[in-house]
Amino acid sequence: TATVADDAADTEAVLDHLGIGEFLTIGWSGGGPRALACAALLPGRCLAAACCVGIAPAADYDGDIRDGMAEENIDEYTAVFAGVEALESFLDIRKGFFGVTPDQVAAGLGALAPPVDRAALTEELTEYLAASVNAAGRQGIVGWRDDDLTHTRPWGFDLSEISTPVSIWQGSLDTMVPFAHARWLAANVAGAQAHLIEGEGHISLMSRVNDILDDLRRLGGVFPKG
Repeated sequence: TATVADDAADTEAVLDHLGIGEFLTIGWSGGGPRALACAALLPGRCLAAACCVGIAPAADYDGDIRDGMAEENIDEYTAVFAGVEALESFLDIRKGFFGVTPDQVAAGLGALAPPVDRAALTEELTEYLAASVNAAGRQGIVGWRDDDLTHTRPWGFDLSEISTPVSIWQGSLDTMVPFAHARWLAANVAGAQAHLIEGEGHISLMSRVNDILDDLRRLGGVFPKG
């Protein structure tokens, strides 16, 4: 059974193939656990990691990870916890989203994109998000299914033993991954530096990516040339 820890091994294999040694990593949303896996399992090689709007581990979280999510995500994670068949049935209904066009992104997200996030959906960003979603659906629901199942299982490493510098970024208005997840991660990831920002959402936080990158370089001791 795949775990988030396996993604660190996959990352290492890709880096080896590309001839890349030390690295910095950012994980966004469901990618947050993967960034933390690299921090935990590739110490020394992973110089620093940023977990941005990242979901907390359901197995360890103090409460129900669905609390604070918009209805669409409550329904999805209820299906996850009901088992593989229930999740596949749910995703079969939702798979039409894989064909979303840029002008349909906001409507397709529904309550997962509150006003602050809708205001952040520039033409460039909706084009990027639509292209990303379209590519993700080329093999059907399997990637979506496996992603949901993997990050809701035990992750396969101990957050309290991470020695790599980690930053946690989250906005208070996020309805996709609730603000409480970031507060929990900030309290449970060893040495984490938290950037918990009032008034930002899941998508609008992307406007701060330059700040996130600058902070990540600082954490990892990697400074831009010039």
